[in-house]
Amino acid sequence: METILSIIFWTLVIYYSLRLILRYLVPFLLARFVKRMQNKMSGFDQTVNTPQQEGEVKVNFTPKEQTKSKSGIGEYIDFEEINDNNKP
Repeated sequence: METILSIIFWTLVIYYSLRLILRYLVPFLLARFVKRMQNKMSGFDQTVNTPQQEGEVKVNFTPKEQTKSKSGIGEYIDFEEINDNNKP
């Protein structure tokens, strides 16, 4: 009987202590994570939106890769297999 009560007691103690710890720990960790993400995004915004001087023109253009031309390979010929049973 004593062991059952001891198990129930320690189970309840662990359960309520975890609830208490998680009640304060999870919001703290979540706020820390959100703040870290905000700092990353604000740094990204500063690098993307750099102010330009008046009259300055900046063109961001990268030419598309040219597709490999297959015209030098030859044309496609669809062959049909012919069974020649009269071959000596």
